[in-house]
Amino acid sequence: FKKTMPHKFSHTAECKSVLESSNRPPSTCFIKMLAGTGPQGTGNSPTQHCIRTTIPYIRSDIPIIIVFRALGFVADKDILEHIVYDLGQNNA
Repeated sequence: FKKTMPHKFSHTAECKSVLESSNRPPSTCFIKMLAGTGPQGTGNSPTQHCIRTTIPYIRSDIPIIIVFRALGFVADKDILEHIVYDLGQNNA
């Protein structure tokens, strides 16, 4: 969901999962894209559009890259191919 500015995150997504044969409450995962906060809106911040996630049993936001590395994706290109729809498309 796109957030209205000013907000710390430009986009957020929430995913809930639950076992069909369980009485436990659903587990929730949040994925958030940080809003660009470069000096005077130039977009030069190293954390501009950084994607972070909150997953069950981890108390703080972590970069999504760390989650992919924990899942066995080592190469940056492999991780980007799972995040970005089309690597060949140029957005100016």
